[in-house]
Amino acid sequence: MTDLNAVYKNDDLGPLIVAILGMLEFYFGYKGAAAQGNKFTTSLPIFWAFWGAFAGVVVGSLSGAYAGLATINGAVRTEFWSSKTQEFRASYYVGYGGNGIVAGFIGFLEFSWVAMYLVLSICLVAVPYYILSELGNFLSKNSVANQVEQTYRLLGNGFLLAFGSWMSAWATKLSVNHLISWYDRQNTDPNTANSDVTNDVSLAVDFVNHGAIVVAYHALAWTIAASTWGFVYGQLTDTTLNNK
Repeated sequence: MTDLNAVYKNDDLGPLIVAILGMLEFYFGYKGAAAQGNKFTTSLPIFWAFWGAFAGVVVGSLSGAYAGLATINGAVRTEFWSSKTQEFRASYYVGYGGNGIVAGFIGFLEFSWVAMYLVLSICLVAVPYYILSELGNFLSKNSVANQVEQTYRLLGNGFLLAFGSWMSAWATKLSVNHLISWYDRQNTDPNTANSDVTNDVSLAVDFVNHGAIVVAYHALAWTIAASTWGFVYGQLTDTTLNNK
C-alpha cells in the first residue's frame, strides 16, 4: 500500500494500470489456456472481461483528473510580479487591460481554450463509463461457448480503453504551458516593440494564429482518445463479432 500510495502521489497510477493490463494481455495471449494452470478459462467467465473494463474506467477517471488539474494549474496563476520583465505579466487584467480592445478580452479568449481542454477532461471520465454499459449488453446477448477468444478480446479492449485515455491526458498536459499559458509570456502591448502596428491588429492576428494551433493540437488529443473509444465501442456493438 505504501508503494501504491507513492505511485499515486507521483501521478503514475494511471500508467501503472495501463502497463499491468498490457502485460496481462501479452501473458495470456502468449500462454493461452495454459496460463497458470488453465486459470484463464477456469475462472469466472466474465472476470477478465470486467476486470479489463473496470480498469479502463479507473484509468479514464484518473486521466480526466490529471488533464483537468494540469489545465487549471496552467491557466490559473497565483503569482504576481514586481517588474514587467518577469513571467506572468499578462496573467491579470491590471497587466493587459488598456492595451486595446483585443487585449482587454485576453482573459476571455484564454478561457475558450481552457473550456476546450476541460471538456476533453470530462469526456475522459464519462465516455469509458458509457462504453462499460455496452459491455453488459454485449455479454447478455452472447454465450460463452468460445470463452477464451471472447474473454481475451474484451481484456484487450480494456487495455486499449485505458491506454487511449491516459495518452490523451498525457498529451494534453504536455501542451498546457505552451498553448494555454501562451499569453502569460507575451507582451500585450506590442506597439512598444513595433510602432508600425496597432495593438488590436497585432493581438488579433496572433490570437487567430495561436487559436488555430490550439484547436489543431486539441484535435490530436481528441483523436488519441476517440480512436480507442470508437474501436472498443465498435467491438461491443458489432454483431458480426458475436460468439454464438
